[in-house]
Amino acid sequence: MKKWLVLVCVALLSGVLFFLWVADKQELGGRYFYLPSDEAVDMGYPGGPVVYKSAQKHLFSHIRIDGDLRGVNANGRFILAVRQPPAASAAGNAVPSKQPGLQYFVLIKASDAVYGPYNREEYAQQRTLLGVPQDLQVAAE
Repeated sequence: MKKWLVLVCVALLSGVLFFLWVADKQELGGRYFYLPSDEAVDMGYPGGPVVYKSAQKHLFSHIRIDGDLRGVNANGRFILAVRQPPAASAAGNAVPSKQPGLQYFVLIKASDAVYGPYNREEYAQQRTLLGVPQDLQVAAE
């Protein structure tokens, strides 16, 4: 009996800790949220991974950055995102990117302004101009 009680307690505690860890990565502060690709599929959201601003989680009324997002990070003032540029589809519907390689974005929370897409060099210059701190980094996963 004690083994079952311990097992149930450990399972519940693990579930709660996992939920808190996942929720923490999705809430970016300032009413901004990140919807990762696996959760977008689970919810049936057709747009894939997005960074959005909303009064509540999972209400996608104000999409700020979308596409094949590979990494997102935030602090109290900024959100940084990196995505794989859209590729031309076989049907020719998607517009191919003019910039090869990854695309980088900077979102300023106070003004809700999105800067980008930038290539790596342009992104480094814009970080300096916008005052993004060096300890805030984003990497493609």
